[in-house]
Amino acid sequence: GELMGVTVKNDIGVNLRKMAQGLTAPTNKALTAGAKVFAETLEKNIPVYDSKKYQGKRGKYVFKHAKDNVVFSSPKNGEITVGFEKDVAWRVHFLEFGTIRQSPKPFIQKTQQEMATEVFETMVSAMSKGIKL
Repeated sequence: GELMGVTVKNDIGVNLRKMAQGLTAPTNKALTAGAKVFAETLEKNIPVYDSKKYQGKRGKYVFKHAKDNVVFSSPKNGEITVGFEKDVAWRVHFLEFGTIRQSPKPFIQKTQQEMATEVFETMVSAMSKGIKL
């Protein structure tokens, strides 16, 4: 005889994809909020040399302070990068890890440890506003 039944269709994958697409904007806002909070504290933690002039083999020259050049990228693939402008970035690792003549001042690691919870909470808050929880 003929079967009588109900067809059960699995639309979970399709619906999850739709949900994920709807999360892109709130996720990006959350990442940006977290990056902003982290960048602000990073600026405060950067050691600053009080003199701007350096005597090098090619004479005196001026460097920009790392403190004034903290930037963050646009969110991409669920990530955002906090760092420094190109003309400052090349020397930041000297501050963080030290040199033969300079002891390390691990301000990036300090900021990561100090801000982990606050960055997370900031992102959760921004995300919950974005998806109206």
